[in-house]
Amino acid sequence: MVRDFWEPLVEFLRTRPLAEGTIGPEDLERLTITDSPAEAARSVTDTAQRRFGLTYGPRVQPRWYFGER
Repeated sequence: MVRDFWEPLVEFLRTRPLAEGTIGPEDLERLTITDSPAEAARSVTDTAQRRFGLTYGPRVQPRWYFGER
């Protein structure tokens, strides 16, 4: 599936850029390869919250003067 599709790229990253020092081991750890949309969404959400401090804030109220309902 998806993991099988991306495996040649991951293997290339391990053998060339990592071996040559153009990327570090932590760069490979940042990759999330999954067949699950839920797992992908969870990974993006976790990263956004942990690394960038994003949160789910209050919803913005529609404003009549912008024609929003």
